[in-house]
Amino acid sequence: VEAVVQNNIVYENQKGMGVTQGEWTIMRRNVIRDNRGQHITKDVEGRRRNAGGFWYSGGRHYHLGAPPGSRNNAFVHNTVVRNGWETSTWGGIQHGIPGYPTAEGNRFLNNLVQGNLGTHPIYVGRTPAFLDGNLYHGKQPFGALWVGPDGKATYDFADAKSRAAYQRATGQDTHSQFIESPTDGAGRPAAASPAIDAGQPLTRTTTAAAGTAISVADTSCFTAGLKTRTGEVVMPGDEIMIGKTMARVVDIDRAKTILTVDKKLSWQKGDGVSYRYQGSAPDVGAFEVR
Repeated sequence: VEAVVQNNIVYENQKGMGVTQGEWTIMRRNVIRDNRGQHITKDVEGRRRNAGGFWYSGGRHYHLGAPPGSRNNAFVHNTVVRNGWETSTWGGIQHGIPGYPTAEGNRFLNNLVQGNLGTHPIYVGRTPAFLDGNLYHGKQPFGALWVGPDGKATYDFADAKSRAAYQRATGQDTHSQFIESPTDGAGRPAAASPAIDAGQPLTRTTTAAAGTAISVADTSCFTAGLKTRTGEVVMPGDEIMIGKTMARVVDIDRAKTILTVDKKLSWQKGDGVSYRYQGSAPDVGAFEVR
């Protein structure tokens, strides 16, 4: 299944957004705020287990023919603000739940995760994931609950030493920032926001070449457009930038990780591939402000 969920504001619900038992779903440019995740399940310490902002889950049963598991989805360029409760185990973003089937190959990139409540605003289960280019802020000492192969380990982002320990132990969030002062909180960054020009490429080229077929490391953040069964175009392919050169995606080979664009380009190995942006780099979060 390929789907795109974009440009939404989701607020004051029990939960924000999530992907369960899905593949190749892109969730982008959404503002997810003030969702309180009113689950009643509690852990052994009495905290409520919920994901008020965004979550990936593998599910447990077949639903509408979909097997358990959640793979190759992308949660990119979203703003996740003030979700969860103080007493919840996590309130911001969550990937995988112990005891559920695998959620793997999913990506969290260039998201603004701000002022979410709960003991661990980031929770990543014992499943492969990729997080980077995110901007984190917490109203209390900010924690990431990372479930490793030998059990649970909690990393506190309060100082550089523990941040380095988290990055070293998990290999995640290499370029992400951890800030003390939040931005506005309504979603759109102010002029001096640390979110501006702070994003990372969504993937990179794997070879130096020229033409219209571009070999990249990963295609999960991109779409070649969506059509109805009768062929009516409901959404065109993505406008992307390789360096400062812009083109539109017209076809994707997921198996070979090749993006085909609408005009001839040239590129070097390792060039970044992003959505269209202004400035020196993409902005973090749901909005490109310039």
